[in-house]
Order: sequence, then C-alpha cells, then structure tokens
Amino acid sequence: MSIRSAFSGIRQCSKCLRPLTLPRSFVRRGISSSSTVSDSNLDSNSRSQEQDEEPKINTWFLNEQPRSASSSSSSSSSYPSSSFEAIPKSSNPPSPFFTTTQTQPNPSDPENQNHNHNQVTPQAIPSNTPPPIQQLHSFLTSDKTDASDVVLGHTVQIFDTITLTRHLDSKGQGELIRSEISGGWYDWVILLQVKGSGSGSGSGRGTVARADGIIRRWLLQNPLHPLIPASPLEHPKTPRISPEADWSIIPLDLGPEAGIRACVNLVNEQGKERWKLDEIFNKGL
Repeated sequence: MSIRSAFSGIRQCSKCLRPLTLPRSFVRRGISSSSTVSDSNLDSNSRSQEQDEEPKINTWFLNEQPRSASSSSSSSSSYPSSSFEAIPKSSNPPSPFFTTTQTQPNPSDPENQNHNHNQVTPQAIPSNTPPPIQQLHSFLTSDKTDASDVVLGHTVQIFDTITLTRHLDSKGQGELIRSEISGGWYDWVILLQVKGSGSGSGSGRGTVARADGIIRRWLLQNPLHPLIPASPLEHPKTPRISPEADWSIIPLDLGPEAGIRACVNLVNEQGKERWKLDEIFNKGL
C-alpha cells in the first residue's frame, strides 16, 4: 500500500480540520519496515498543499545540526583568505545597535563660533594668589555658574599690587605720597569686563549693575572664609547700583585677620575705554 492511498482520507479531513494535519516527517515514513519511500511518490499537488498547511514559524534553530570540521573547512575555502585577513580581530564585544555617535560641531556655524568664544581659556593668574581669591576666580571664569551670563571669562585678570608697587619703586616710577601706609589701598585687584545685553560685548544700560548684583549675591551665599556666616536667603539684598554706571568696585571680605585687602573691578565696554584700568595695572608688569 502506498503512502498516498493510506492517508488519502486524512488529507481530505485536513482540508476542513487543520489539527488533523500530520507532520511532514511522519508522512514521509512508510508503514511497513521496508525502506523509506522516496519523495517521487508524492505528487506535486499534495506536496504544495502540505507546505501551505505547515505553520508559518521559522524553527531552523531546532533542526540545525552541528557543522563538522570537513564542512567548515570546505565552506571557508570557498572564500578568499584575504577577505578574512582584512578584518582585524578584536576582543571587544560588538557594539549594540542602539549606540549613538556624537557629531562634531561645524566651525563655520555662527552658534558654534559664539560658543567657542565664550569658552576661551582664562588668563593666567599669579602663582602666589591667595586661596580665597582663587575660589572667586573659579566662579568668575567657569561656564557653569551664574557669572557666565554676565562676565566675559577671558577678560578676568588678577593683579598683585604689593609686588607691582615694589616693582615700580625699583624702577623709580610712580608718585610718592607721604603717609603712614605704603602701597595701594587694595593688595589684590580683580579686573573683568561684563557682558552686554545681547551681542556679548559689554555695552548697554544696566550691564554693570546686573553683574554687580550676581557677584555680590554669590559672595554672600559662598563666603571666602569659614568664619563668615553664609546668607540663608535665596536672593539676599545687595547695594543698588545705578543702571548708568560703567564701573563698579566690590570689596571682598576675606575674614578676620586676613592681613590683605582685595576687590573686584567691573567695567563695561564704555568703562574700559574711559578708565583704562587694564592699561594702568598692566603698565608696570
């Protein structure tokens, strides 16, 4: 009896009832102990019907047999050896498909030009700068603080007036005024230029007053000496500065018995041209 005649009834039922469909591997086996019936006994119609009735699930990973050494060597020999040598071996695991890459900014983009301008490296400070003044300098030159909104970080300079006065005396320069105190009123001077209201240049009404308030509030909330209590207020009151001001001076409280005096000088673009403070301090260097 052939496979086709023995299971013809089952195939007819399988047209209506899909659960009665037999696996393809079982259909290909003979009922008797004789040799396996070849696929030629199945007509093309029944074979296509069985393929249509098979589940639409890819189960290659269940039936795949391990490759032998001969098969792997034969398959690899079909490719030129140079194709494998061109790929370097790496012990690192492959990158996940969701890895993102950062694109490099275009230098010609105006936004990137402004961004790079704000991140200019700060000017060097004297090696003997006291730690409290270094702390304030970090606040004024950082691009992650409130000062970055009102201060041009690359214009911040620190001057040691004690050393400067001695240098001028040794050169016979400067004016001699008879008094009990020799030297300037401030031993350390911080000089900076404020940002403007829009374009970044330090021009515009109220630019000095705005920067003065931000720096003073930070000093009240972050004292430069441990014995100075910090203000608990979120917006502590500061002196009122005229919106027309082009120069402002902030005296620094360095704590009791500090032995030195320091201040911050803020100028906008008009004040820089009018008072020329940078030229005065840099002249003796």
